[in-house]
Amino acid sequence: MLRRAPTRITLTTEDIASYEDSRQAEREEEEEAQAMASAARHRKAKERQHYGNGVVRGDGYREVQGMAAQRRVDNARESQRERDAGRGGEREGNAENELSEDEDRQIERERVERDRTRERERSRVLERETRVQRNREERLGLGAGNGGGSGR
Repeated sequence: MLRRAPTRITLTTEDIASYEDSRQAEREEEEEAQAMASAARHRKAKERQHYGNGVVRGDGYREVQGMAAQRRVDNARESQRERDAGRGGEREGNAENELSEDEDRQIERERVERDRTRERERSRVLERETRVQRNREERLGLGAGNGGGSGR
């Protein structure tokens, strides 16, 4: 039986760093996918909680798509009444505007909440990346930790 000499493999810190970078990129993609899936599940649960099956809930708030459709219907009815009566419907217009302002406030609150959630997710990802980078640099001896400085 023939035997060959064992193959010698030399790994440099650059090889290790490139491998860790590629693995880190894979982990980040997985974490991002998990975070997006989690955010989608949270959003869906919140929508179900607030909207139910498209019916009016709580403070009379309607689903976002339903609100736009309702506005169009209300505007069409109001313009029809104005044509039939030959005069403006100020009281109805004001009531519609108040409802629209309430709806706008609710939409704005939801947008701010979504922005805050996104910002929290971004900060978590950045903190995680910083922590992983610091650990990687410490393992490779590149970090500026305890005595790891360049001596300047």
